This record gives sequence, C-alpha cells and structure tokens, in this order.
Amino acid sequence: MLLALAPMKDVTDLAFLNTLKDLNSLPDYFITEYFRTVAHHKKMSPYILRSIDENPTGRPIYGQLVGHEPEYLARDAQVLMEHACAGVDLNMGCPAPIVCRRNAGGGMLRSLKAMDAALGALRDVLPPRSLHRQMPPGIRNAGRV
Repeated sequence: MLLALAPMKDVTDLAFLNTLKDLNSLPDYFITEYFRTVAHHKKMSPYILRSIDENPTGRPIYGQLVGHEPEYLARDAQVLMEHACAGVDLNMGCPAPIVCRRNAGGGMLRSLKAMDAALGALRDVLPPRSLHRQMPPGIRNAGRV
C-alpha cells in the first residue's frame, strides 16, 4: 500500500515539504493544494507551483485541480505537466458547499456525464498513468464509479 500526503490549504506548502524532509518522515507521494480551474484563472498559483518546482523530497508530487469544465481542466493539466509534476489529481471529493455549488469537488458526483467529460478531457492530454482522482471512500468502495 502506498502512503500519500493529501493537501491542506496553507499548510502543505514548500516549507512543510522541507520540514518533512528534515525529519526524514516522507510519504510515498504528495498532492499539492488545489489549483482553481476556471476560464478566468489563466495563471497557475506561483505559490503552489513552487511546491512542485522546488520539491526537495525526491518523492513524486501531483498537482491537484478543482473545477468542472473539461476544456479548462485540460488546459491547466497541460501547464502542470510542463513542471516537475508526476501527474494530475482531480478533486472530486471536496465537500465544501461553495465548491459543490459550482459543480466542482464533490459536486461533480451529481452528474456522471460531467465526470466522464472531465476525466476524458484529462486522459486525452495527460501521459498514461498520470491521472489520479480524489473521491469520497464510500463512492469508490461501492463500485459506483
């Protein structure tokens, strides 16, 4: 079994990665804080990108996207892969009401068609085995997706 370190906003940053490295307490891979993926966000957060570009741990790091529009997810996934990124993590499990209201995070689970379109767009632009997704455990374990 692999151990991943899931992100926590304003905690799982470059300084935190350095601390874990110094403590010699590393997971098998990391997932960044999320990048908002919408039409008007054309620039990725430099603060979060530093965690990818300057990752001191030697462990893979996945860039996490949250959004629901396939074309913008694909656009941002391609940008992430220009960095030292192991792949892309699509957040489909965030329960925050503000995220879900926008059909992102856990809100994507309301529409299998939208989920399929988003995952398909990402698969079309990413190298094989570089797409990861976060879903609530009950959904994954129930075999619904």
